[in-house]
Amino acid sequence: MIATSGFPRVGDKEELALRLIGGVPTTGNELVEKSEGQIGAGTVYGMLSKLDADGWLKREGRWYSLSPKGWRLLCALDVAAKAFFAGEFQD
Repeated sequence: MIATSGFPRVGDKEELALRLIGGVPTTGNELVEKSEGQIGAGTVYGMLSKLDADGWLKREGRWYSLSPKGWRLLCALDVAAKAFFAGEFQD
């Protein structure tokens, strides 16, 4: 049995930010634009600072990019979703 209590979790907006940043270094303003209103200008830098502090992102000047830990999280979320929707976890 797989214990999910240790599986890393981020909020919906944080996951969206990580996915939008992807492999392209991005500024906070660019992230707000890419999100098409889902991430606000007033909250973006606080969220990015938290993601950086938690190790999901790395910051170089005003540019944010995914850290190796952030890449692993997105890959793990994608694999878990594929397994779930493929019926791997049935009652």
